[in-house]
Amino acid sequence: RIPKQGRPSEVDWWMKRGRDYAKLPIAPLAARYAAVWKPWYNKLQPPGPRRESSIFPLPQSELDACADWSILKKGGPNGIFIVLTTLVFWAAGLQTQADIDTYDGAAGDVLWVLRSMLASMEVKKRKLSDSDDGDGVIGRSTRRARVHK
Repeated sequence: RIPKQGRPSEVDWWMKRGRDYAKLPIAPLAARYAAVWKPWYNKLQPPGPRRESSIFPLPQSELDACADWSILKKGGPNGIFIVLTTLVFWAAGLQTQADIDTYDGAAGDVLWVLRSMLASMEVKKRKLSDSDDGDGVIGRSTRRARVHK
């Protein structure tokens, strides 16, 4: 579950009403929504420069395959899906070019995060593959196998 502290109130409103996709909340003032969304999103970042950054969009040097994405790398309806859903609420309330530009930066950053998380999974997969000792079994468990009769 992704931390909800500091999350835009529209998310809680929508969740308390059964997560009805036909009745998504619209961020009434995109600039106010962005002012709440950005600090919440920053707190979800891995420890380091991205989390402490005051500029937005957050710094993106290259795909960060070694970062600890454990806060955001959560599946299910309360995982990374919530971050994507918050972008939908935000997009529905866009009115000015400045709103659109801020939103585009945020959506682009979320895309970068998703790519970084995928890259980190590839690195872990490669490490497991490199630990193959030639017997065709990768990452052999030290526990005894269960035999079902």
